Amino acid sequence: TSTQKARDMFTNEQVAMTVFDGQTAQTVQLEGTATVMSDPAFRQEVLQQMIRPREYSEGRKLPPITTIHEEGYVALVIIPTNVKYTDYQHKD
Repeated sequence: TSTQKARDMFTNEQVAMTVFDGQTAQTVQLEGTATVMSDPAFRQEVLQQMIRPREYSEGRKLPPITTIHEEGYVALVIIPTNVKYTDYQHKD
């Protein structure tokens, strides 16, 4: 909750994000309402999924999120209001 992004979400629950895959030139744009999940079991399950090692171009490593102290971590659920998928390799 110490980041500007977290403070913004607590002030305005409307969120938007874009996920882009550079190799496939595909995007998913998501708009929705963010809700903080206070259930400790849910929070721990999300954290465990996020901190497992990943394959990077430099090899298998822990993701950057592992540098955040656990008490600074907030789990959010986003309820989508709009989702758009685009495949730029096959766009007419």
